[in-house]
Amino acid sequence: MTALDIKKTFILFLLLSIAVCFLVLQKPGILNAQISSLSENLSMTVYPKHPLPNTQAKVHIESYLTDLKRANMSWYVNGSLALKGVGEKDLQLTLGGLGSATRVSVIIQTSEGSIIEKEMTIRPASVDLIWEVDSYRPPFYKGKSYFPYQGTIRVVAIPFIVGQDGSRINSNDLVFTWKKGDRVIGSESGVGVDTFIAEGDIPIRETVVSVEVRSFDDIYVAEKTIVVKPTSPTILFYRNDPFYGIMFNSALSNPFSFSSDEIEITSIPYSFNAERRNDPNILFSWSMNGTALPVSGAGQSELVLRNEGNRSGQSLVSLRASHRSRIFQFADNDIRIQFGENSGN
Repeated sequence: MTALDIKKTFILFLLLSIAVCFLVLQKPGILNAQISSLSENLSMTVYPKHPLPNTQAKVHIESYLTDLKRANMSWYVNGSLALKGVGEKDLQLTLGGLGSATRVSVIIQTSEGSIIEKEMTIRPASVDLIWEVDSYRPPFYKGKSYFPYQGTIRVVAIPFIVGQDGSRINSNDLVFTWKKGDRVIGSESGVGVDTFIAEGDIPIRETVVSVEVRSFDDIYVAEKTIVVKPTSPTILFYRNDPFYGIMFNSALSNPFSFSSDEIEITSIPYSFNAERRNDPNILFSWSMNGTALPVSGAGQSELVLRNEGNRSGQSLVSLRASHRSRIFQFADNDIRIQFGENSGN
């Protein structure tokens, strides 16, 4: 190649370079498209997914098109610089209360020289879950009913979501999505559906109920999960006094002594799916000293004992209570009755 050919080649290369630079300057969209592609492929995630008001949260940034570990990153919270450094892909921050909006943005200068930005707004919200069960407990019982095996549980969601106008959003303006375990219950979900009813599982295990509450525009989201452990029903014995009625203030001790001619024992089925103590759905099987008694049957929660002839001695009274249709709802109890002049009562 002669010197003239080399000179021509150099001039041609120079002209091509100038042309490329001219095209780039005349059409900045080419460069903008590259930056836009980088920005669109940035993943900005908050943990937890639906944070609560006045709690700590973490915002994480990730990209598969550029190495963020070598990028200069500047994090801003509501316009103020919160964190700056190379490879700072996580930002820890404290959120505001109900109705607050926290704007988080990040400016990234990649190792290739590109400048990209990403922004998100976090609006915390919360929801409470209150549960109750349809199981029996006696009048004036101060405790909460337990969730029995194969029981029915009713869960009510109380959302705390404050809109941009500062007012609390009504449940009728929210979408509720209920889940039992990992399964979405579509028939029990929808707009304003803030109550969920579930049945205990077979085999017996914990019942997990969760709800996700969203505003119509998906700006506000809250979620909550509860785990309810089932328990076995129980039976306690009480004395049914002819003047005062059932003595709910004190269950009968074991052994129990009485010296009168007659005593009526009432059994109370705790945590059975029943509306009353002598509910016909509960079968009572009484026995004395191993022999079945004729008073057994549906709703037969009372047993009358008479000491004919004023004799002294003791007997073992046993009872099994079982639900007609819920085979895992049953309970056993027994009490030793001492009667006669030497019984002490």
